[in-house]
Amino acid sequence: MIDSYIPGVCNINKVDVLKRRYIGFVGISLGILLSIFIIVTDLDIYRRLIVFVPFFIGYLGLIQSRSKFCVQYAILGISSLPKQENNKKEKSNKLILNVSNSIKKEDLLKAVKIIFLSLILSILSTSVVLFI
Repeated sequence: MIDSYIPGVCNINKVDVLKRRYIGFVGISLGILLSIFIIVTDLDIYRRLIVFVPFFIGYLGLIQSRSKFCVQYAILGISSLPKQENNKKEKSNKLILNVSNSIKKEDLLKAVKIIFLSLILSILSTSVVLFI
């Protein structure tokens, strides 16, 4: 359990991790199914580019779930980690605003890395479909 926020490390709770993992699996599955359809129907090269979208969404979701870090939350400067309230045993899953500039900077750097990795993986997956 994380008691205080660590910038660039983790900004989502277990429920958000599961949501992103689900989105990731759905995106990758749609990308694979769409790729199979495109290859079987022998569509032209420009129409094959459509597989980039589900692959990108899928990779983005899986990488976010694996790293326990949400790109959107980083851009907005928030987190959804459980927060101890007034030393009580009660915990809140409300969104927490991160106001420090150093926290925002580290979070944005991590978000850019996740987006870049998702782009690279999506481009590789799309290029396989393009050249088959």
